[in-house]
Amino acid sequence: MKIYVYTHDQYSHVSGAKYFIKKLKMKNDVTVFVDSKFRNVLNDIDNINIVEYSSNIERKLRKVTKDYSKYSGAIGTVRDISSIDKMIDEACTMCEFFIRASFEYCDELEKYIFDNGKPDLIIRDCCSLYARIIAEKQNIKVMGYTTSPTVTEGQILENKRKYLELIFNFMLKNYSDKDVETLYSGIKNGFEMICKKYDIKSIPIAYLVDPGEEINFSYGLDIRKNRLYEIT
Repeated sequence: MKIYVYTHDQYSHVSGAKYFIKKLKMKNDVTVFVDSKFRNVLNDIDNINIVEYSSNIERKLRKVTKDYSKYSGAIGTVRDISSIDKMIDEACTMCEFFIRASFEYCDELEKYIFDNGKPDLIIRDCCSLYARIIAEKQNIKVMGYTTSPTVTEGQILENKRKYLELIFNFMLKNYSDKDVETLYSGIKNGFEMICKKYDIKSIPIAYLVDPGEEINFSYGLDIRKNRLYEIT
C-alpha cells in the first residue's frame, strides 16, 4: 500500500510518530512529509521516503499569521475573557486562522501528488488539516492521529465546562451552566459556518486534539489499542 504521512512541525509530534512509521514501512511504501528542522529525527528509519515541506509555505504562513497576530499570544494562556460572545468570537477567529493557514500548504503538496502519484491512504497529524483538505479534494482515504490526551466530541458533550476550558484555555468558573451551553452552541455553529465558507468538511471543536476522521488513533497508546493494526 502506498501511504503518505503528513506530520506537524513540532519536535514532539515528529519524534512520537516514529513508532508507527517504523511499523508502517514494514509492509508499505511510506512517504513522510516533515519540516526541514526535524528531518534528522527520521533519518534512522530505513526504506522510507522523506519529503520536506517547502520554504515557500513558511513564507506564506507568515503573512497569514500577521493578520491574526493579536490572537496568537493568547494560545496556551488561561484568560478571564469578559463575555461569552467574546469567547465565541476568539474561538471562531482562531478556527478560521487554522483553516486559512492550512490552505497555504495545499498547492505545493497537491503538486507532489500530481508528480508522484496518489497514495492509497493519507495519515495525518491532527494539526495537519491541509492533509484532510487534500484527501477530500482528491478522494483519498484518510486516517488521523494525535498525541495524548485526545479529546473527542463525546467527551465534550459529557462535560462541556471541563473540556471547553481545557481546549480553549477559557476560565468558566463564574459562568452558569446555561452560559456554557450557549458557548458550546456558539462555537459549534460558528465552526460549521466557517467550514461552509471554505467549502470543507466540518472540523471538530477540539480540532487540535481530535482529527475527526472516520478512523483515528493516538500514538500515545499501545498500537494494539488503536486501529492502526489494520494496515500494518
